[in-house]
Amino acid sequence: MSSISKTRKRLKRLWTPLQEGQPEAVHEVRKLTRRAQAEQHVAGSSGHLRREWRALRQTVAVLRDRDVVGAYLMSALAELEAPLTDVEQFRAAWASRRDTVLSELSLPERPSSYVLPGHWKRKVRATLSEDQTALREELAKVMASQDPEIWHTFRKHLKRYRYTTELLDDEAPEVVLNVLDQLGQIQDAQVVLDVVNREAWLPSYREQIIGRVTKIQDQAREAVREHVDELNRHFAGTPVPA
Repeated sequence: MSSISKTRKRLKRLWTPLQEGQPEAVHEVRKLTRRAQAEQHVAGSSGHLRREWRALRQTVAVLRDRDVVGAYLMSALAELEAPLTDVEQFRAAWASRRDTVLSELSLPERPSSYVLPGHWKRKVRATLSEDQTALREELAKVMASQDPEIWHTFRKHLKRYRYTTELLDDEAPEVVLNVLDQLGQIQDAQVVLDVVNREAWLPSYREQIIGRVTKIQDQAREAVREHVDELNRHFAGTPVPA
């Protein structure tokens, strides 16, 4: 018997805080759209419906990325022992810029509800088995590449796999969570680099920040490589029962 996903109902509760730009709501909505993506992948939802939810995810990402960068730059200033005047000046300027971005941001209409087909948990298990095979093949290509876009695409696929696992009310395997954490650090660092280069924040600290961010990326990539064997064992392990 089919059932309506509860994802849109949860989104409704977060909608007003999201419109206000509250950082926690922004973060929660971003995660919720990831769960919706996993559900729709399993359910075989229409392209139109997926585009609705993707539009929300991409719009929210603009604020979420800015919040990540702001937190990182504040942390960098603290580690670099920047004078309080520099810290407060940056904090005020960053908050002002975020307010501007929020005022210019146009949220789409709340996405539509969608149906989860009967015996959908069985479909989740079948999807996980298929994804394990695909991810193992993709991982080999990632390890042979230095292209940041290839690494980022793998992260998106692995993230969907994580949320698909959690549709069964299970926590994703620890190795998946560990690798996603490292891949997230790589991507967050890239977002920091993009913003610092594009918007020219903190010119007096720019080279130090770029050096720190590049080091974080290198260390995170190495950490991913250290987990490759364990991740492959997981993907090649006992098939998910139907």
